[in-house]
Amino acid sequence: MITLMTRRGKTGLAAADLAWFRRKMEALPACSSQPENIEATILLTDDEEIRQLNRDFRGYDKPTDVLSFAMQESEDAAVTPDLLGDVAVSVETARRMVDSGEHRARVCEELGLETPWGEREEVLFLIVHGYLHLLGYDHATKREEREMKAAERKVFFRLMGWKS
Repeated sequence: MITLMTRRGKTGLAAADLAWFRRKMEALPACSSQPENIEATILLTDDEEIRQLNRDFRGYDKPTDVLSFAMQESEDAAVTPDLLGDVAVSVETARRMVDSGEHRARVCEELGLETPWGEREEVLFLIVHGYLHLLGYDHATKREEREMKAAERKVFFRLMGWKS
């Protein structure tokens, strides 16, 4: 089960947007070929909270778009094999990314998309990116980056109901 969490007043997302994201989170395990019993938490928050997380866990005192905390990389992985971990997404940063258009242009080119890309798509793409880190994907090398981008495309397209 993928649990979606928000902090009251920290995202500015409408109830309809939150309902849309909850439906996508229900579909995420199947769309990523994972068993239904996996567990992860997705936190939608603002720059202030993600800056604190980034500072406390990574040593960078600045906001970022997405953070992943993979439990399967910890010493307790064998004890809780179905617990993937947590992802935090700054909706505030995602909005700036949509406004600038730079991230959208790069991602749409990489994914071969010619579709409108708004706040929902940006936040969902960041969720998928963070979630894939929980599954062990990375982008430290060119090969890893190719594999991760292919997985992003597959999962994102499935969640959006698009043909890849």
